[in-house]
Amino acid sequence: MSLSRSLRLTWTHNKQFFQKLRYDLGRELVVLISSAVLLGLFAYIFRDFINDKLKAIPPSEQASIARGFATFLLLLTGPLLASPIHRLWRDEPSLRSFANRSGENPRTISGFLVIQTFIILVFGFGIYWQFIGRPWGHWDVLQIALWQSASLCLGIFRLVLHKEKTLPSFKPLLNDQPSTRIETLIAWRWKQIFLRNRIAKLCLMLAFLLQIFGGALFALKAPFPLAVLIAMGSGILIACAPSFQLEEDMRAIWFERQVGSSHAEYVAVYQKICQNLALVFGLSVLLISFATRGIAAPTDTLKLFAITALFPLLLPAVMFQIAPERPVLQIMTITLIGIFLGTAIFAHWASVALVPIALVYAKQYQQNNFYRS
Repeated sequence: MSLSRSLRLTWTHNKQFFQKLRYDLGRELVVLISSAVLLGLFAYIFRDFINDKLKAIPPSEQASIARGFATFLLLLTGPLLASPIHRLWRDEPSLRSFANRSGENPRTISGFLVIQTFIILVFGFGIYWQFIGRPWGHWDVLQIALWQSASLCLGIFRLVLHKEKTLPSFKPLLNDQPSTRIETLIAWRWKQIFLRNRIAKLCLMLAFLLQIFGGALFALKAPFPLAVLIAMGSGILIACAPSFQLEEDMRAIWFERQVGSSHAEYVAVYQKICQNLALVFGLSVLLISFATRGIAAPTDTLKLFAITALFPLLLPAVMFQIAPERPVLQIMTITLIGIFLGTAIFAHWASVALVPIALVYAKQYQQNNFYRS
């Protein structure tokens, strides 16, 4: 075994990761940074309210809540780190498989895998202890050893239960079951959104996390206008997912035209996708709100469902009006229209009647633009 060659493989692997982070994940980083700025803005605006609510909780209860939250995150860190470790040891193709096929000494490759696994564990748990464990945990040495060992055991348990992916000679996204053209196009885009479009998956994940954050504020008796703002932010993130998928689809729009897809069929595909997203995430915000707020003021809670579902429903009505290949313009348009309609719904339930009128009116201005895009 050559330690220097193992270290060289480790350096190459990490350099490859940072290059991927720089060139391939640029849009994902933009979404994360923008979401962090948005959440930071919410925290800055409402920090006085949050501090007042925290002062009403006894210090002993605050410490218990913080310690419980830190314990939960520590137990979650181990299984989360198991995923990159599994990819390191099992993924194909990878630097490990390339080195193996190039005739590298197996002991050198094993040394590289052990070193890189150690780096992942140190980096992951180091971030946790620096930003969460030390400020919030307040455990003694025995408790630290206990919870750290439990987290590592959960990570090992996940590695043991991790199912190996089959590697077929081809990777079909569709099956051979009979279906209509619209059903085929819808199934294709669902596969793209959840399997291949990383930024779309990231937007949906952030939308759900924002809903959980809103539920936590509800538990702290946050004012309802803040919940409305969070519902709007969640709705915008949900609408971002099909918007970024539309950008990808526009690169091969000629294919849909060649197979005979019409403007109405293409819009119907995205309308069905957006309706499903609106329903699922609308129900999730409804369940989170009822779980944290109770059945008090059910009418106001139902408004959150309507406001969250509003933004993804707007995309099919504006997708061909400006530039479907530029998702930023789509998102800006949806945001402006959604803020107007969402505020109207917040003011009075009767404003929900404006939504179908606005959708029908907007669709008239993009008639047959599918053929000209």
